[in-house]
Amino acid sequence: QGSSLGPFSHQVALLNLPFRPYDLSVDCFHMERRRGVWHLSLWFCWSAACLRAVAGLDIGEEVFALDILSYSTDSGPVVIPAAGLGTVQKNSSSDVTVLWTDGGKAGVVAENLVERKACLTTCAALSAFLPAASEALRNGSMMEVDRCMAMQRHYQAAACALASAQESQCPSAFTRMKQYSDACTDIGVDIASAPGDIAMRFQRIFALTPIRYNTSSGSGIVHVAVGSRGRIIRRAANIVVLWDEPAGLVGNVAEAQVDNATCLESCVGLMDYLLAGVSAVPDTALTQAELCLALQAHANASACGLKEEKRAMCPGVWSLLNERAGSCSTMGVDLTKEIPPTDYEHVPCTYCSSDLGARDMTGTAFAIFHYIPLNVCEEWCATNSTCGAIDYSMTKSGCRMWSWCPSNVQRGASCFWALYEKPRPTTTALPTINTTTTTDAKAGVVSVSSAPMQRVPAALTAATALMVVNMHILLA
Repeated sequence: QGSSLGPFSHQVALLNLPFRPYDLSVDCFHMERRRGVWHLSLWFCWSAACLRAVAGLDIGEEVFALDILSYSTDSGPVVIPAAGLGTVQKNSSSDVTVLWTDGGKAGVVAENLVERKACLTTCAALSAFLPAASEALRNGSMMEVDRCMAMQRHYQAAACALASAQESQCPSAFTRMKQYSDACTDIGVDIASAPGDIAMRFQRIFALTPIRYNTSSGSGIVHVAVGSRGRIIRRAANIVVLWDEPAGLVGNVAEAQVDNATCLESCVGLMDYLLAGVSAVPDTALTQAELCLALQAHANASACGLKEEKRAMCPGVWSLLNERAGSCSTMGVDLTKEIPPTDYEHVPCTYCSSDLGARDMTGTAFAIFHYIPLNVCEEWCATNSTCGAIDYSMTKSGCRMWSWCPSNVQRGASCFWALYEKPRPTTTALPTINTTTTTDAKAGVVSVSSAPMQRVPAALTAATALMVVNMHILLA
């Protein structure tokens, strides 16, 4: 209205016609004022939907009803069922007169409530969907989610009617189905997909964390335990859930507090993981490292829940596990990996401190670091009767071997360190080793010579020799 179409000098107005407003564009209608009179003509009507909006349904064309229609006649009310067939007898700008097969009566109906019979042939499942949808929408005892699930049982019809080609070929059916789909998607039901994980996302849910409600009746606080199941009955500004237990309880939840119920069974041990978190997180006596170790006992569940495909299907689970995994990784605990099986006594987040009196198995005050896997460290320690414990560093991927490391010389640390004590009695006396230390003050070189030790593996002896050589180089 008063706007210009580029190079054209005439003025354009859009007609807000009631029967196909969503099909109209600037190209559909052109109005030009000549000598004080507005003249209407078609203008660049390229799309089939636009032509349909102008031309309407043809007289004699077969149509079907998209909803239940009722008419009052002299002989009483006449009801036309959804998907009922008829023939167009007259058409106008916004409605048509249809002679209906059921009852043999003619009646006027808005054009957006009927569709060409050819569309019913294209999407044959509509003949079952439309009556089911009409019945569900008129059932006052049904909740919104139940209505959507009734439609979802005929998902083939919805998928067919919502295909992109149907928007121009069957615009009335497409528009009505789009309205149903949008409303049900807001609730959490995809009516165009078969019932399952994706279609039921956020429909049947479970509690990721304990939830409590203050009852309006003043009877006190009601608790919903972690893992409790329920169903979403409304999804707007808040998510409203009808819980299975306690039976009949209805309450609001935050999206982060719940997830798709199918996720609980999709990862073995997930329920145990959640319960471990419930018991460990509120325990103020536990350190962060101890909390992480409690969760690491369920590493398989963490690894499963953090798979990339879970991010879309189980966003609540994925977010919770990802947050905890990130926090524990800073402590040196990988929640997705199990603690390696070992015959040694595992003392997490601890190492042997030479400052406190721990002694390396060679008898030196400075422990030699071996860049080898944990299982090799254990094998080496097992072959030497002098070795009583090893400590392993995740950051360096290596270990140190100790002959003397009782509890009083152990030191707590981040969980990048772990102590492994040999599972057999070991001597508590300091090893007797003939060690001679000489210092060349001028060169600043320290030399260490030791008497032969018992059954030191060749590879370990070589590593020790290499370390001594490196010490000479560094100090020199």
